[in-house]
Amino acid sequence: MHEESSHRTTALRQLLPSRPFAFLLVVYGLALLFLSGLRLLFAVHFRQYLADTGAGEIIKGFLIGVRFDQIVVLFLLLPLILVLPWADIRHAIVRRVALTYVCVVFSLTFLLSLVDIRFYSYFQSHLNFMAADYVDEGPVIWDLIVGDEMFLPFVALWVVLTLFFAGLVLYAHRRLRVLPQRRSRIHQIACFLLAGLLTFAGIRGRASLAPIDWGVAYFSQNQFLNQVALNGVYTLGRAILEEQQDPRLSYLPEAQRFPFVPLSQGLDTVRIMLDQSGDEWLEPSQSLWRHTHQDSSTSGFRPNVVLVLMESWSAQHTGALGSTRGLTPHFDPLASEGILFTNFYANGIRTNYGLAAALCSFPSLPGRSVMKRYHALHPFRSLSEILRERGYRNVFMYGGDLAFDNM
Repeated sequence: MHEESSHRTTALRQLLPSRPFAFLLVVYGLALLFLSGLRLLFAVHFRQYLADTGAGEIIKGFLIGVRFDQIVVLFLLLPLILVLPWADIRHAIVRRVALTYVCVVFSLTFLLSLVDIRFYSYFQSHLNFMAADYVDEGPVIWDLIVGDEMFLPFVALWVVLTLFFAGLVLYAHRRLRVLPQRRSRIHQIACFLLAGLLTFAGIRGRASLAPIDWGVAYFSQNQFLNQVALNGVYTLGRAILEEQQDPRLSYLPEAQRFPFVPLSQGLDTVRIMLDQSGDEWLEPSQSLWRHTHQDSSTSGFRPNVVLVLMESWSAQHTGALGSTRGLTPHFDPLASEGILFTNFYANGIRTNYGLAAALCSFPSLPGRSVMKRYHALHPFRSLSEILRERGYRNVFMYGGDLAFDNM
């Protein structure tokens, strides 16, 4: 019996990962735990915004947040995941480089997470491209940071978190010495492929058509709870990547990025296009803010409002606009009985421009769609909100992936 038990124990140990994979797994778990703790600190710091929110909804926000934390952790661990399984961690230089890398990058991650809390208190937003812009301000922004009332407490907390995390990593490394550096070549390759697959899936965040985006965090009517679900390091990285995808925003001087006209001239042009009888322009020299006075309906009933958005539904394929292909048999009768608009401007060349325009009257601005810009102010005032104020019940139906383009 004793010999059989010994064989069983040996067989189970053979299934355990080798030391590099076990080390990476431990660091992954510790980093997620620390980032969850920082998310809790974020929520407690602004707890007044969660006063009327149920525990179940708060827990859901934290669970969504783990998905964004995971992206940050796996992205930072990616160099070690690719290299460490093939290096000999028993060598002092390999061990020191790996331990130093882990401690430094996650210490900086904790620092940014703490900075994110104070950034949110000033701008009501997680870290975004403004944070990168402010770095260039030199002594001015540094004076503001040092003068913040939470500067010293947060610096002390950052030091404590860094030392505690480093201590746990070193302790785990020592405890994992009982595991072999490598097992069989097949075992090592299989573990490496599995680790690579799980890392790719974790960074992608979703198994659906589109990878995870910050729109996934918007699950609640409580806008602050949606922000609790996000990760400031993730939003900063995404915002910088968004700007870099348009070279004009990254490399050209501001005056050369887009051919803008003077503000007063642009306001006059658009005001002429929008002006209707009864409009009251509240800031004629500064913005397009206006009141539009509408008479009560004289039809005696409140009509249903149905807004249909379809991909590739252009004028050349529409029977009511001259097409003879018979592709729009149900739309054509509706067009003949209602009002068909034939003179308007298209808002961009993709759906995420058209949706923002149709639902929120948001124009197609230069660069990426507002639906893809985390640092754009949100939520916007939408058509459904205006209708709800008038007693309507709104239904949104979509046949695709709701996370696509932050739908």
